[in-house]
Amino acid sequence: PLLLYGQRRMGKTFLLNNLGRLLPNSIIPLFIDLQGPVSLASDHAGLLYNIAKSMVKSAQQQSGLTLPTLTREALTPDPFTCFDEWLDTIEQKLEDSIFLLALDEFEALDKALHDKRFDETAVLGMLRNLIQHRPRFKIMLSGSHTIQEFQRWASYLINVQVINLS
Repeated sequence: PLLLYGQRRMGKTFLLNNLGRLLPNSIIPLFIDLQGPVSLASDHAGLLYNIAKSMVKSAQQQSGLTLPTLTREALTPDPFTCFDEWLDTIEQKLEDSIFLLALDEFEALDKALHDKRFDETAVLGMLRNLIQHRPRFKIMLSGSHTIQEFQRWASYLINVQVINLS
């Protein structure tokens, strides 16, 4: 996993939104703004629905790739299992490509975890599972804080590489 770290107003979000122009075509960046509906959701189904919705929108914008949609209703009975199965479907569409999940403003999700809107073990465990068991998905967090400042993340994102934007 990567952490794009820098002070506010340094261009982190701009960079994430323009990664598609900088990376080879085999890497499809998917921008997910954690400051918006994602971290404001009221439950796990809403969280994962908004992540999936952002991924679908970003894939279309970045590379013209149409991903299958994931409905909130499908997620409701068993959100993490359903999301995992949806990722299986997406991997089948990838062929030789790699998805780079660019999670902007990770501090907003941390606040939601701190406020107990989401279960920390479930959400961060899902990210760790994705990092460890889905080699065609890469994670890049972006924010104005380091992982060391957020201890709850440090044990899940072992060996995170920090990129300092100054």
